[in-house]
Amino acid sequence: MSKKLFNLALIFLVISLLLGNSSQPNKIIENQENPIVFQTSRTQYKQGKALELEIINQSQKQMNFDFKCPNLPFNVYKIQNGKKQEVLAGNNLDCNDSKIKNLFKFSIKPLSKHVFSVQNWSNQLFSNLGTFVIEKDFIIEGQTYKSESNQFQYTQRGFFSKIWNDLIYQPLFNILILIISFSPNLNLGIAIIILTLVLRAILHKQNKKAMVAQKKLSKIQPKLNEIRKKYKDDQQKMAQETLKIWSQEKINPLSSLTPMLVQFPILIGLFYVIQGVLNLDNQYLIYEVLSHIRLEDIGTQFTNLIDLKKTNKIVLPIIVAGLQFTQMYMTLPKTDDKTDSTQKGIQNGMLYFMPALIAVVTATLPSGVGLYWGTSTLVGICQQYFINKEN
Repeated sequence: MSKKLFNLALIFLVISLLLGNSSQPNKIIENQENPIVFQTSRTQYKQGKALELEIINQSQKQMNFDFKCPNLPFNVYKIQNGKKQEVLAGNNLDCNDSKIKNLFKFSIKPLSKHVFSVQNWSNQLFSNLGTFVIEKDFIIEGQTYKSESNQFQYTQRGFFSKIWNDLIYQPLFNILILIISFSPNLNLGIAIIILTLVLRAILHKQNKKAMVAQKKLSKIQPKLNEIRKKYKDDQQKMAQETLKIWSQEKINPLSSLTPMLVQFPILIGLFYVIQGVLNLDNQYLIYEVLSHIRLEDIGTQFTNLIDLKKTNKIVLPIIVAGLQFTQMYMTLPKTDDKTDSTQKGIQNGMLYFMPALIAVVTATLPSGVGLYWGTSTLVGICQQYFINKEN
């Protein structure tokens, strides 16, 4: 993944985190009549959005829960004409996986809450849009308490969400499924590599334009540094001379960014597709012509060393970080004694900080995403090598 593409992704992540943490939690008040209360994080969800159920402990005692895996721990009802009709969902989850275990077994401190994600069942439960409610009977110290959530609705996707799903996400999802259908033992790892190579080949022309433009900018960097030093007290003259250099060298500084913006939705879509294919609840995304492929039948073992649906905290992050370091080293402009020390520091910091950050991110995601990231970066290194050689 290129430096500019990663920067865009990093900005997107930071903005999402800031928006997601903008609200303050409500204070929980003790309630002895019903110590366990359900509440959805929203009252309205768009189709495809995972439901988040808040389990609130309104007592002064810690509540321990150990639900039976892999069954959905709660009863879900759809409300039609004032009547409740139960909606059922099943999922062949790997109950030996630590993340799945933690989903079903947890504790809630006094006057606190726990958010239970229903993402493993959401699409089965709420594919038929409408109004729903969640219920569950709890036995606490020999007494039965009935907990019922607020009513919530599932509605049609928004305009942009529908465009994203119909034109990018679902087509990529099914292309990956199609490749998997031809892979030995329905192997996900082989399919990820093939799909990454195919997409990189399709986007080769756009990538090449960006790399060539970046290389030209690197070549004229010493001249630009001289202009900054010479006219550091005259911003207008500095801008004029910089534009003059760009014109003489026939360089458009935006030409290295535009191709990235064109392919950004596709690469981000592939990123989410690889995570999505590991969620068995996404079976509904498969087109009818490929419906004979079941997500639970897909092989997630790669080279008998890595389980692509689990995180790999050491080997894969080191490999991906090493590849990212190599690509960035090949793309950063060369420095000399005339280069400003501040610029040198920024370049060196980026050269080491970005790969380290990518290693941390890779260690927290399913290994399938890391495999895609590493394969894409390796192709980028090969492409950059020939670009550098030509120039």
